[in-house]
Amino acid sequence: MKFDSLWPPPFPFPPTPPQTWSPAAKRYLTDLIRWRLEQGIGYNDISERDVIMLIRKVATPKAVKRFYHVRKYEQETYDRKITYIEWLDRVLTGYASFAETLDRKELTPEGERYLITQTLDGIILRTYFKQYKRYPNEDHRQDLVANLFLAIVENYFYDTEFEPWLWKTARNIILSDGRNAASSNLDAELDIEIAPGADSGDDWLDLQIQREAILSAIRKIPNRRYRIILLLIYLYDLDNRELATFFGITVPQVTTWKSRARKALREHYTPPHQE
Repeated sequence: MKFDSLWPPPFPFPPTPPQTWSPAAKRYLTDLIRWRLEQGIGYNDISERDVIMLIRKVATPKAVKRFYHVRKYEQETYDRKITYIEWLDRVLTGYASFAETLDRKELTPEGERYLITQTLDGIILRTYFKQYKRYPNEDHRQDLVANLFLAIVENYFYDTEFEPWLWKTARNIILSDGRNAASSNLDAELDIEIAPGADSGDDWLDLQIQREAILSAIRKIPNRRYRIILLLIYLYDLDNRELATFFGITVPQVTTWKSRARKALREHYTPPHQE
């Protein structure tokens, strides 16, 4: 599909928080993203899965709040007021770089592993040592890495350079952890919205309610590793092989983790119609 010009929008856009995104607003954003990709923003071989990922992240009240925050910063710092389409272009360009980083893999004695896991490990260890002049034990390190990954899922909108953002976020997480407040703070931040499969009518509403109930249950699971596995499944549709590659472990081991994570989810999940 070729687009002529989709900007400015045909109706008030984006929805002002705390407004939820209507199916029409999400369809418009989908077309807007595809149009900007046609114009050469981001990269050309973006998949339909990438577009869905972007919609899930950007078509949320939290993403709109992020846009307003960036616009205010630009106004106060550079005396210029950026538009939503200019911010979206930044998001698409940043997503292209982020996706390339996320897809990089290395070959280890145990098999392939995503480099991002090694990157997060290294940043946490170096930041923790800089703060406390010692390293965290293995369980504590895994918790901190999990927190950093959850922060990426929820709070990184691709509109700023990824590595500096990681270092700053890791420092904030470690400082909060040192004040024994990291768990409660992070739980409050986990306000992720999943874009529904249907785009109109009662089916859309039912699916939205169901997925929000699932995410609400995920927030309540104490084990952060299980929460990450479930988020990777529900947000990124990773299968067992991809999960094993992400964590740098074997498929049988990740299958065990996945089974335990789903068991933990069942303990906290209440179907919407049974509330």
